[in-house]
Amino acid sequence: KPIRAAVEGATVHDIAVAVFGGALRTYLGERGELPTDPMKTAIMIDVRGSGDHAALGNQLSGMFATLATDIADPLARLAAVRASTLAAKNATAKLGARDVAGLLDLLPEAIISPTMKLMLAAGNRSGRGLFSKFNTAVTGMAGPPKPLYLGGTELTHVIGFGPLVDGLGLINIQMSYNGEFVMTFTADRDAM
Repeated sequence: KPIRAAVEGATVHDIAVAVFGGALRTYLGERGELPTDPMKTAIMIDVRGSGDHAALGNQLSGMFATLATDIADPLARLAAVRASTLAAKNATAKLGARDVAGLLDLLPEAIISPTMKLMLAAGNRSGRGLFSKFNTAVTGMAGPPKPLYLGGTELTHVIGFGPLVDGLGLINIQMSYNGEFVMTFTADRDAM
């Protein structure tokens, strides 16, 4: 809460993106590999309307934002991330992301999976594919604020894992559970 208060309008997700950006800045800087231009991330966002929260299923879309890896100061980096995510959310809202996601319901998975694999592979090999638009992905969600139990045993902690695909060797996950904020990542050691 104090960090959110330091940058007007900052969200918990913005803080996670800024922290992941700082971690990449340090990691790549120590190896002499930090690019001069800020790195970018793909972010999954919830596009439910305020009255849609009782409905089942996910209504997700994606957006691109800066990781502000070119900014050393953590609060200045958070401010840059906040400005970038706000602009991306506004652009996504104007595009009607739910309509695009709804198109996937019309096609059977048997068609989508092989087609998507082919499209991603071709684009990644050419350097002009989807993964040429961002360096990593950030995803996450707010978990339950109270403890969960299974057979009388309390779940003490949660950690996140994300899928890695050809061209995306790092995914960052943030989530919360029972008052704990957790940040994890899944990475391809060779790609890193």
